[in-house]
Amino acid sequence: MTPGSGADEAGFERKAADLANALDEFSELLEAALAGYPPGKDALARNIGVDKSFISSWLRGHRQLLDAKGRRLVSEQDVAKMIEVTRLRERDEALTRNMEATAAGITALVKQLSAVRPNRWRSEAARALLARAEVPERAPADTPPAAEAARPVTPAVPMRAPASRAPAPAPAEPAGPAEERLLDQIEPAGAASRFMGGLRRWLYVAAVAVVALVAYLQFAGGGGGDAGGLARDGVTVLPSRLCRSWAPMAQQVVEVRPCIAKSGGRMELSTEARAIDPENAPDEITIWVWLMNLDRRLIDTRQYHLTRDEATLQLCTLSIKKDEVVRCGPFRHEPPGPGQYATAVSASLQHDLRPPGWDSPAFTGTQSPPLVWP
Repeated sequence: MTPGSGADEAGFERKAADLANALDEFSELLEAALAGYPPGKDALARNIGVDKSFISSWLRGHRQLLDAKGRRLVSEQDVAKMIEVTRLRERDEALTRNMEATAAGITALVKQLSAVRPNRWRSEAARALLARAEVPERAPADTPPAAEAARPVTPAVPMRAPASRAPAPAPAEPAGPAEERLLDQIEPAGAASRFMGGLRRWLYVAAVAVVALVAYLQFAGGGGGDAGGLARDGVTVLPSRLCRSWAPMAQQVVEVRPCIAKSGGRMELSTEARAIDPENAPDEITIWVWLMNLDRRLIDTRQYHLTRDEATLQLCTLSIKKDEVVRCGPFRHEPPGPGQYATAVSASLQHDLRPPGWDSPAFTGTQSPPLVWP
């Protein structure tokens, strides 16, 4: 980046991260809108006057910024046309408002970034995101040491395979790609207060807060499908489950979205995965899923190996094709007692019965947002 004051650089990087989050959120909202539009994305592209590659690009979320010859980002005018063509306002007012608010936020962030880097804001934003994915950041005092390697791209965190990726800060194992952890979000008040706290972000207008609360209450009641998910500070609230935003891992080849829910008197664990670059999707990837006990005493004393029970460890060996989103799970387990729990996930291009770093006390994987049990 062009040399400048530390404050200016930090501000640019924060806005780049905010834009990445907003693009991911818009991708989810667009997916929800397309789910209720039978003609599909090719027809939508024709009807709003853009090439179909634009729709595909907008569905890629923050990954658009990493494309050297990426398409332009979605605009408020594009969204207005989408809403008109799909008659979305008649079908789903809440989803409509979310799309409008998120598009407005993207426009505002692009304007701020381009004001600082008029000629190359996009390439510099991509460089800032990649730097945050590769350079460990200073973690808060109450964040586990493994999280000190945290490097959010969409909010992101660490994991390692035996030869190429090692679990975070053990001296014998060099630190590898980071996966931002959500352990610092654990608080006695539980998921509801965390979710409401996330609404403080300026990107969202007051109306969205009401919609988000409704979505959360639907989730708590266990109903509905996935349409209209809302992401806040790395958390996506879907009517039937609680997920984090997409987090890159496995040598930056794939990104995962761990989810947790209550179903049939048990915790339901699952994760979705997709290729970061659809043209280089892995032929095979192994994903591990397990139940993590977010016991504050164990977290504070850094006994992370005691937060996981191997009896809950599940694995999937999956192949990903281009833009395909694959799912590992759901798996249902009954927690050992009351408390906060999360779905924890790890992934590797190498196959094994247990994830790399499993035996390390510092290993935690990438977690879904916490959910209170019972």
